[in-house]
Amino acid sequence: MYIEKEMAYWLDRIDGLGKKRLQKLREVLGENTEDTAARLYEMNEAQVRELFAECFGENNKDERVIRSVLEAGRLDPAAEYTALIRQGVQFYTKEDEEYPPRLRTIPDPPEVLYVAGKLPSPVMPALAVIGARDASPYGREQAKRFAKELSEVGIQIISGMARGVDGIAGRAALPGSGGSFAVLGCGVDICYPPENRDLYDALKERGGLISEYHPGTLPKAGLFPARNRIISGLSDALLVTEARLRSGTLITTDAALEQGREIFAIPGRISDPFSMGCNELIRQGAQLAADPGQIIEFFYGIHGEVPEEEAALERARSDSIRKSMPREEGVLYELLDANESRHSEILLPALACELRRPVGAGEMKTLLMKLVLKGYAIEEGNGWYRRGK
Repeated sequence: MYIEKEMAYWLDRIDGLGKKRLQKLREVLGENTEDTAARLYEMNEAQVRELFAECFGENNKDERVIRSVLEAGRLDPAAEYTALIRQGVQFYTKEDEEYPPRLRTIPDPPEVLYVAGKLPSPVMPALAVIGARDASPYGREQAKRFAKELSEVGIQIISGMARGVDGIAGRAALPGSGGSFAVLGCGVDICYPPENRDLYDALKERGGLISEYHPGTLPKAGLFPARNRIISGLSDALLVTEARLRSGTLITTDAALEQGREIFAIPGRISDPFSMGCNELIRQGAQLAADPGQIIEFFYGIHGEVPEEEAALERARSDSIRKSMPREEGVLYELLDANESRHSEILLPALACELRRPVGAGEMKTLLMKLVLKGYAIEEGNGWYRRGK
């Protein structure tokens, strides 16, 4: 008996099956990918032809796909899946617990994901950074600046590893605690474009390479627009650094808007063709991003106004508590909120940023436990904390 993952991978490798055909087959064979795969794998040629006639009509033109199904039926799903894992590639379906929760809610989520490296953390903020492939010196400088500073405070940077802005942002984000991730328009075993080989290798080791296309899929122009919805889908917001008025970059912006993501755009000179797309986005309502701090505020929140007397009392109380502690504990206490839980994966880079030095997970856990024991922090389980008394 083959396991579910093996069957799902076997099904995804069938050439020409596609989402529409797969949905039709599901209606007859099973509610999920694994059920459909298991039943299809057991069919002989007569049964496969009968199934395709039922799903697509007696006069369907799917002979090539039928032959692909029959050829796949001669493969060993377990051996195929083992070979994939040995390549260092992870495979996820929508039924998997590890499937990114951000993607579950978008229109047309990918049925499967292939990952070399790791997926973005679901509890840390994530920002897609996109822009022109033939970026200007100004666009290149801003992409590097924003990605570097935002990653340093724990914001994950998502890109497409393309020439220009994507590659620049991806490299700049790598050293930061947020990290760098790229969604590819080909298999994760293929480096495209080839001049980004250094970034590709680094992402495989320290970040993540992600694709809905199985390994061996070559880059084709028609695959990249679909790839763009995953870039924005894995993110909480989108930053456009540079774009012409009619630009492929804006395809990703359209996907982000459809997904309900916030759009930021870096302004530029009105005479610069590379900035016309960004300036138009701002005119249409995108948030102007003149400094990384504006995006940091968006992710980490700004408290609403409170009465001045109440605010002064709270500040005095907080200052008094903080001054009674060692510096590191006091800084961490300030990062906690009494009304909103914060995850340790978000607190760690914020603490390092405030202390202006590296902070290990073990050190922060010790500090949190000290605050919990003193009643100044409340542990809510699974890495979530809020401020105590």
